[in-house]
Amino acid sequence: MSGPAETLEFESRSAQRRWRRLIGDFEHAWRNLPADERRERRAELAAHVHDAMGEAAGDEDSRLRAAIAAYGPPPPAPPGWLPAAAQALHYAALPMIGCGALLATLLVALALSDLVPPHGAGLYLWPDGDFALSFERQAGARDLAGPAFAPTLLLIAAALTYALRRLWAVAVAPDSPAARLTRRDASPRDDLR
Repeated sequence: MSGPAETLEFESRSAQRRWRRLIGDFEHAWRNLPADERRERRAELAAHVHDAMGEAAGDEDSRLRAAIAAYGPPPPAPPGWLPAAAQALHYAALPMIGCGALLATLLVALALSDLVPPHGAGLYLWPDGDFALSFERQAGARDLAGPAFAPTLLLIAAALTYALRRLWAVAVAPDSPAARLTRRDASPRDDLR
């Protein structure tokens, strides 16, 4: 055995196969982590196995088995449906963000039009029960919002913008959890070398 680089080299074929299988199992569990974090974890695993094998007695394969047992099994991989759900969330979030941004822009424009004379924008209610959200005064209708109309719309637009930003961070951004789950790297084993 030589090491403790990111990977270990073994003399016996059974130890080589066991090590490759162990690395494969851990790589599968770590597949959604960034490449540098996977590299760091691989190095930590190799250092642990190297140290544990140096302290154990017996042939190479039995020492490797003891080191693996001391390290513990790989963490369970996320369920198979999770990447598909993340991809669905990603594609559903795109139109929601677009429509939400358009709505937030409309609310800000409506609020600003109420702040500029002739101050006609508002939420109007007619005696027959019909209502309208309008940029100008409506004859025969009562203004429901009054002076709180513009601040309320700006508050709603700010909350909507914050929610859209959080949705972007979770479902669309390149470093989002959804992107990590749906990323199709060439191979998670490419950076094993």
